[in-house]
Amino acid sequence: MWGRWHPRFERIVELVSNGDLGDLEHIETAFTFTSEMTDNYRLRPEMGGGALLDVGCYQAHAWVALTQGAPDLTITHVDRTVGPTGIDLTTDVGVTINNKVTAHAVSSFALPSHQQFIVRGTDGEISTADGEAFTTWNEASTLLVNGVLEEFPVTNAFVEMVENVSERIDAGSGWVVSGADSIRVAAILDAIANHP
Repeated sequence: MWGRWHPRFERIVELVSNGDLGDLEHIETAFTFTSEMTDNYRLRPEMGGGALLDVGCYQAHAWVALTQGAPDLTITHVDRTVGPTGIDLTTDVGVTINNKVTAHAVSSFALPSHQQFIVRGTDGEISTADGEAFTTWNEASTLLVNGVLEEFPVTNAFVEMVENVSERIDAGSGWVVSGADSIRVAAILDAIANHP
């Protein structure tokens, strides 16, 4: 998940881990866009199609990164719109993580383009600018931290990912998303997809 190598995402994890927001209370995310896709694997259930698996994974990775792996997750609601090919065009999900953090995520191929990433704690809030939440690539980005704007220079997180993975393979020193995090994200997405 290339976005986890973005310096701004690293900063979000750092702020939450350091307690700069107090105790984590809520994560609010959205990744939506209207698509005219035809003959695309994203429309085919047998190829892992659907909005949840395509763009919901970004949001589930945020949950896992910000809650020490989201070991205890309870789904509180799932609303979905299913398209003619059988994939979810929109999935709206609410969860409770570790019995204390609530999270809400919207993934969609059918709603107007919108990206949102807001993290609230007992002592503050951080948020990305609209449209910058998950796909900032080769462009500058910002983060609002308790009312103070932080700016991040142009970054290609794909390159950051490749360089870190290469360093891990070559010298054992690069940072990689743990296998446990990847497996946990997959389990969360499966649980949401199979929720009635």
